[in-house]
Amino acid sequence: MDTGFGGESFNRLRSLGVGLDRIDVVLLTHMHRDHIGGLTKGGEPLFPNARVYIPQRDLEHFTKTAVSADAVAAITPYQAQSRVQTFQPSELEETMSELLPGITPIAAYGHTPGHTVFLIESEGERFFIIGDIVHVAPVQFPCPEITVIYDVDKSTAAASRLKILNYVARNEIPISGVHIAPPGNGTVQSAGNGFSFTPAAC
Repeated sequence: MDTGFGGESFNRLRSLGVGLDRIDVVLLTHMHRDHIGGLTKGGEPLFPNARVYIPQRDLEHFTKTAVSADAVAAITPYQAQSRVQTFQPSELEETMSELLPGITPIAAYGHTPGHTVFLIESEGERFFIIGDIVHVAPVQFPCPEITVIYDVDKSTAAASRLKILNYVARNEIPISGVHIAPPGNGTVQSAGNGFSFTPAAC
């Protein structure tokens, strides 16, 4: 789920004895380079057997935006092999449909037009991959209305953050965020007009 720029995440996979050729699905929260840069190297796909799932709105936005040529280049080899699939995420707390068994994409628009978070469910347990809902944890948990320069639509991004954080706090669902300091996983609690975050024990 997202690739970053490769690097450390790939090293961790190797340490587990998992080669990139064993990955059959890559799910993308959005198409910013720091989330998809590890898809390719030298124009070649690094996941030779994977299908890549991309939010439809993000693919449309990044394809027509000149500044995002690098992002489009990262998925081009997969498109050439017909291994890119788009999807429309569900709206939170409405009719939520799984994309793959146990994996439900949830709309969290604003950071990018198609930014998506993922609800993971297995054996009665739930977990949220929140993508870029939070960039600066010490600021945006207590003050979720604060946005960052990278948000395409700041008001929508703030509304998405508030909605997602309210949901996970109310339902006590642990989260993982790529821009949250290591370990990056933990739980969210309501606190005043905002939230607090408790990191998972290492």
